Amino acid sequence: MKTRKLYILLLLAALVGADGNATPVKRRKPENVLSHLNKLWLPSTDGKAIQLSSVAKHRATVFIFLSSECPISNRFMPTLTRLSTEFSPSDIQFYGIISDPECDTACAAKFSKDYNFPSPMLLDPQHQLVKLLDASITPEVFVLTNDGACVYQGRIDDRYIELGKDRPAPTTNDLRNVIIEIFSGKKMEFKEVRAIGCAIPPL
Repeated sequence: MKTRKLYILLLLAALVGADGNATPVKRRKPENVLSHLNKLWLPSTDGKAIQLSSVAKHRATVFIFLSSECPISNRFMPTLTRLSTEFSPSDIQFYGIISDPECDTACAAKFSKDYNFPSPMLLDPQHQLVKLLDASITPEVFVLTNDGACVYQGRIDDRYIELGKDRPAPTTNDLRNVIIEIFSGKKMEFKEVRAIGCAIPPL
């Protein structure tokens, strides 16, 4: 069953043009979402509900859409654990987001523990945050500044060239570069770099 589901996720990713060589499909730029986040609570693996208006309390917030059944998502987990450990003390809040309704609290908690992910892992089974940010791939990151503006959407780094083709090590560390740019204090324009991975299927 898991093998069949993985095949479907990868097939969906290919159909929506998630490979690095495809002509980019221009998605809408995420609007300022702070007012929407004020009304949005998501459960975490520790049983608490997290109000996402907490975005306003941090220098920046990184939402990472993940799937325990996507091998590309799993391969990036050590990198995400390192980035979260490095930048969380500097007021960059990381949230892992599990949007698969079949992955319950126990499943998400195990996934987080398996990779020693130090930041909250949240569940979005009704795709509330998926729809708000227009997420479509796992793994895919969204970086929001404390005024609710999305300054980055896309891949973590360029390790994957396309589905089934990867580098031994990344040459561009997109997420790290965006965080460092936030520290510079200069005005940032929205940037999107296509994420490569497994599609988030519609409910």
